[in-house]
Amino acid sequence: MDQHSVNTESTMHIDDVETNIGSSSRNFESSSSSKLNVIQLYRMIFVPFTSIDNHKRCITFGVGLLSSESIESYSWLLHAFTKAFVKEQNVIVTDQDAAILQAIPVVFKSATHTLYMWHISQKFTDKLGSHMPKTDVLKKLSDLIWNETIFKENFESTSKNIMDEFHLNENNWFNEMYKMRDLCIPAYFKECSSSGLMRTTSRSVAENYLYELLSNSDSHLIEFSTHFKTALEGQRCVQRKNDHDSRYTKPDFKIGLKLEVEATEFFTRNVFFDIQSEILASMKNIQNIMDNLRLNFLNRIKNFFVLASDFN
Repeated sequence: MDQHSVNTESTMHIDDVETNIGSSSRNFESSSSSKLNVIQLYRMIFVPFTSIDNHKRCITFGVGLLSSESIESYSWLLHAFTKAFVKEQNVIVTDQDAAILQAIPVVFKSATHTLYMWHISQKFTDKLGSHMPKTDVLKKLSDLIWNETIFKENFESTSKNIMDEFHLNENNWFNEMYKMRDLCIPAYFKECSSSGLMRTTSRSVAENYLYELLSNSDSHLIEFSTHFKTALEGQRCVQRKNDHDSRYTKPDFKIGLKLEVEATEFFTRNVFFDIQSEILASMKNIQNIMDNLRLNFLNRIKNFFVLASDFN
């Protein structure tokens, strides 16, 4: 058996997915949170590559089997990936695995590499230790990290204030994470679309759980390959169903505008629901603004007549 092996068999399925998500971004993940020691009989590591399709669902479009988690192994895998998918990816999201952190910039020269902030934030409870009784710290950190409106300058100043307030400078782990803030904080990637991958390690966790259900420590390679193909076909089946529903069914319309109807012709169903929610939120904001203007206008008229009455 070769030292490494890579599966590019699903390339024929991925062309459509890449085309559909290409208008926004081309993202994939290759992280230790995605690695499974499922083929223990051969002592190999299973590394899936995951993207988000045009229905906002995870889709596996490549996998690799590695004999070790070394920089050389990951470099080989990523080079094999580039042969199957010639165009370099725009965004790469991983966890903090030291080997892959060093392998990515060697293979992908221009891609934006980010870390799973969601994955890091899940460690706050364990790592902050003595700071945890100060219950406000988690809320303040969460509100800051996932604030979609701030820029990195705002993040820098606000985070410094939080660190001073809760003495986080005394926590070595937090200081190390803060040094890596330009790799994981969304405020540093305002112009970079990651399709939700930065926040949702749960996406890959769910996929790993599926693969673990289809395998065991005594599986032979041919058994694991068969189980993997079954799982992959399950993904494709869901995608075909979502395609069908988007093309041939109609959602519930809540707005009554032509814009809402036209949106169903251009967007998949899950994306349409996001757009519908944004339109509804915008209409609500406009209504609030109009109500405030009307109230302000009525108050001005009332004050005018009061002054006129006093004058008379």
